Amino acid sequence: MHHFSFQSHRISLAGVEACRQLFEPILFQRSTELLLVALVDEKVQLIELLAFGGTRDRVDLVTSDIFRKAVLIKASGLILAHNHPSGDQRPSSSDRAVTRKMALRGEALDIVLIDHLVFNCEPVYSMRQHGYL
Repeated sequence: MHHFSFQSHRISLAGVEACRQLFEPILFQRSTELLLVALVDEKVQLIELLAFGGTRDRVDLVTSDIFRKAVLIKASGLILAHNHPSGDQRPSSSDRAVTRKMALRGEALDIVLIDHLVFNCEPVYSMRQHGYL
């Protein structure tokens, strides 16, 4: 896991377009999956960005590490973003399961899963807009 802190200059991630501007240059046309986790404050401004590398078709992550960090920095919410190197925008069953798991764990800690976005497809696939959140 890599993390990048944005304490001095907050970036707004309110809405899919704002998220696309931050995440797309990092995720577009990668040959392996990469999961980005944006930890945000109550105004949906980026506090910290976590990155988890993966393989051609999956990223293994430990959700407790993400929530431990979120609690430590007092994040109000999080946004997940990952790429599909295949270009297929449909979320996999694993994507949907991780989304559900993260939403439930976040709810227990009063940390909102704002969205889970899939890149390398046009348009960006928002799990919230498609009813998964």
